Order: sequence, then structure tokens, then C-alpha cells
Amino acid sequence: MAQFIAAVHATGATPHALALVETGMSASGATYTVRTVRSLGDSPFDEIESLLASERQYVGNTVVVTTGGQKAADALHAHGPSAAAVTLRADSSADRDAHDTTTQVLVDTFEMLYRAGAVTLPTPTDAASGALRALYQGADLDNAAPDGERDESGDLDASDASGPSAVEVEQSGSSAALSTETVKRPLDAREASAAAVAMDVRTGRIAAETNEDAPDLGEHEAPALALALAVWYGETTADDLPETDQADEINQKRANRNAARNG
Repeated sequence: MAQFIAAVHATGATPHALALVETGMSASGATYTVRTVRSLGDSPFDEIESLLASERQYVGNTVVVTTGGQKAADALHAHGPSAAAVTLRADSSADRDAHDTTTQVLVDTFEMLYRAGAVTLPTPTDAASGALRALYQGADLDNAAPDGERDESGDLDASDASGPSAVEVEQSGSSAALSTETVKRPLDAREASAAAVAMDVRTGRIAAETNEDAPDLGEHEAPALALALAVWYGETTADDLPETDQADEINQKRANRNAARNG
């Protein structure tokens, strides 16, 4: 079943932008397919609720996260959805909780994963394109993506235009699924499956903190931060992502063999 992250950028109790991404899994780690990136208007709470109710698959399968700390999360909850609260700290030296971070870390994490091919935008909108430009211009590329597979325009290098991995594990089953390739079997005699590997490669993809001031993201700051928040939050909660059908099946086969061996 498809899983989604709805990321809101807010200041105080006011939401300003929303990004909705579908999460998946490849042999290289989590993947993110951007469904929408948008600035919010005069009725932001109504817009958020309307989007989350616009497709049946979103209902019950979407995690909401917001910048703006607990005040922003409480404001969202008062209008419907519960949200995880993230506070953007001024710099890396400030006191922090587990889900607090800096703007630079959000930006650099997104840029690292986007340039590695883990983030895709099937139909870029003006808002998404503006957010991408802002994130690229605000990123510390030496920190974020020194060896990324995308060029300065954000295009995958011609030498590797295939995206995240040649072996993808399709998770959502929706029309926006990242791949329809099947898991290649057998990879070796003892379950060295791409699906099993994918379950273990989900950490170490958050950019290091720097002491840089928050980057100026210009007029596209709100949608840029919403988009970056979605990807960063997906990485920080990667261990909570559900297993794919293929990985679940492999784990069951492993359990059955162990039971037979020990029985």
C-alpha cells in the first residue's frame, strides 16, 4: 500500500506551503516521488484538508509533519490532522530535540538525495521548479552532494539516467510507482535479495550540520522548505517505513526455514 508524507512549512501557527511525497524503497534506500508542491493561500487549513481527502489512498496512509514547532502542530490539529512538530533552529550550536534541525541541513539533505536520484518529480509545476532552483542555490554542495549523479541543472548524468537503482522494489502499486521491474532472483543461494538489502540501507543520508547561517531561499522559500522537510523527515524516520511486499515475503520464507531447521 502506498505511503505518503505531507510536509508543511509554517511560521508560528500559519502554514505557508505544502509538499506531498510518496515514499518507496530501492536497493539504495528510501525513494521519494513528489505528488505536489504548492504555496498555500488565504485558507491554508482548508487547502491542506482538501488535498489529504482528495484521493482515497491518502486517507490513513499519510504522515503529516510541520515546521513551526508545537505551535504549528497544534494549529493543524485544531483543524483536523495531527502532525509531527519540527523546529528550525538558528544554527547547529543551539539546543535541540530529536526532530529539530537547521534550514541548511534540510536544504543539503534534499540536494544530496535529489542529485543521487532518490527524488523524482514526474510532472514538475512552476512551484516545484521554483523550489528546486531555490534549494540548489541555497545548498552547500561540498557538504550535500560532492559526488551526486545530477548536473547543475538537476538532470541525471547521461552516464546514469536510470535513477535510483536498476533493481527497484515497487511498493505502491499506484500509477505513480517508481518502477515495475521485479526483484531479480536468485541473486545468490542464501537470500541476497535486493528487497532484503533495501530494508537495511536506510540511514546515513542526512547531511552533516554546518555552522553556516540559514541560506536565503528567496521568493520560493516556503515551498522549498516544505519539499526539503518531506525528504528530511522521511530519512529521519526511515526505520518506521513499512516493508515492501517482496521483503515481507522473503522474511517469512526465512522464518519458515529457520523453524524447519530448528524443529
